[in-house]
Amino acid sequence: MDTGRYQGGDVAARLKTARRAAGFLSAGAAAAQHGWGVSLYQQQESGNRAFTASDVERFAEAFHVVPRWIVTGQGSENERLAEIIQQASQERSTRSRAAAGRLRFSRLLRGFRTVGSAAETIGLKRTTLTSHELGSVDLSTEWASVYGAAFGVRPLWLTAGTLPSGLGEKVDSYLKGAQPSTPDEAKDHAAALRNVSITPVAANRVAIAQALKKLEATSRRGVPLSKRRPTGTVMIPEVQPTLLRTPPTSEGAGESVEEARPKPVRTWGLPSDYLASVLKADARDLRVVASAASPTARSAGERYVISTAPASLNEPGSFVLSLPSGSLLVARLEAGDRSLGETLAGEGREEAGTLLGRLVVRISQVD
Repeated sequence: MDTGRYQGGDVAARLKTARRAAGFLSAGAAAAQHGWGVSLYQQQESGNRAFTASDVERFAEAFHVVPRWIVTGQGSENERLAEIIQQASQERSTRSRAAAGRLRFSRLLRGFRTVGSAAETIGLKRTTLTSHELGSVDLSTEWASVYGAAFGVRPLWLTAGTLPSGLGEKVDSYLKGAQPSTPDEAKDHAAALRNVSITPVAANRVAIAQALKKLEATSRRGVPLSKRRPTGTVMIPEVQPTLLRTPPTSEGAGESVEEARPKPVRTWGLPSDYLASVLKADARDLRVVASAASPTARSAGERYVISTAPASLNEPGSFVLSLPSGSLLVARLEAGDRSLGETLAGEGREEAGTLLGRLVVRISQVD
């Protein structure tokens, strides 16, 4: 990658796409999560401030894309993948705004005219409820359970719009024809029902406490919910080639060293739609290996996404072999009985290498 400066235009647009695809609905949320200056990053993404090549590396690492894609639109994220990322980002934004609208609609119909009064009743910070009502933070199923207990509505309706809502038959009859699709629409829909008699409900504090406890318990070993991988993204581990060999001893037969010591160098995020429709691969069988001897530098050499599924090893195709020198060899092999860790030679080559897996896709080198 060159050492130039980048500002605005397609570069800023791709940076925004990568950020949203990584699950951050706002530039401020991404900056706060990664410890960047919020105002500076917002200006960089909006095109009002330039950023350097080192900034690109930092953004790419945070958003699980290759740096060259942010700068040029080329690299492992080809045009088809970029379209999938953009589409997934837009769909996620639409769903998030609709859920936020239903949440605000619920609060208003239950008689809470302000966010502050509702938050105080529930026992939450005002900023927490505000972020969910504005859609700046996704409404997870765990949080939907909290608000469902607070406003007497069904969590599934909050997250997906599936009726009944829990607000009564008259409200559901109205919602069959129109539901709030954005936070701004919530007030208009609530006003349209101002003459409808809605039974008031008291916040179920026991259920709220249970939902909050479950929310904390499902934060995955103390990792904050904001750091969870975005919905629709599959994380593929990058491992050292030596960890993909099957141990020759009978102890732990069938279990690879990589499985026994799952210590990936890093993980790479790919949209699940891309894996299913384009690569047609099962993420559980995929690994990423680097062609350079040392895979610790993100720009060091090419990466190969390989499949370690036993069934895929016996079919004809391209396979990745690890040579004694530490480099990798892509070899075209015919059908045959093969297994991980087996020593093979590519057609027309004298080198023999250890079979790591079947080549699924190549990630181009980043200059």
